[in-house]
Amino acid sequence: MHGYSLDIWVEMVLAVFRVVYFLRYEDGPGEVMRRLRGMLGVREVLDDSQQVYEVGTTFISRLLLCPLCLSVWVSAVVFGVWWAGGEMVIRLLAVMGGVALLFLGIERWR
Repeated sequence: MHGYSLDIWVEMVLAVFRVVYFLRYEDGPGEVMRRLRGMLGVREVLDDSQQVYEVGTTFISRLLLCPLCLSVWVSAVVFGVWWAGGEMVIRLLAVMGGVALLFLGIERWR
């Protein structure tokens, strides 16, 4: 039914990385993801040293702020998409994940 190969597992890992990174860290065009996180209960707080950090006020917002927690649920969805025959969707997200990793690596070493 479904072939298990290293390729698909690497693709799924890259796809999960891309989705989790987008949901957790990116604001998106027009700050759409930042606003969505705000609607789901993520609040920005200014501490005594004038640094802004995010706090979750609901279960969903706390999930969005925890990349490891979020990756569990995103992994389940990505696996379900693969199982349902959506390999091309996985490959598209994997390419996006690979490109994002390249950009992050380039930015880190500048």
